[in-house]
Amino acid sequence: MATIRKRTSANGDTSYHVQVRLKGHPTETASFKRKTDTDKWAQQTGAARFIPAPLCILQKYYCNPNAQIQF
Repeated sequence: MATIRKRTSANGDTSYHVQVRLKGHPTETASFKRKTDTDKWAQQTGAARFIPAPLCILQKYYCNPNAQIQF
């Protein structure tokens, strides 16, 4: 689940802080200047946690050919 907070600095600049939390996984956070970027990151980050384990292994290897795969 993602929580998005709108932040306004002292000089009036607006940014968005997003936090994705899922039971059994570490919390991930990021900050963006545009709300659309925040929404996209939250959706991608949250969905990535639901990839089945074998696909995670393959995705990790595909993204980093030098990675060591252990079973």
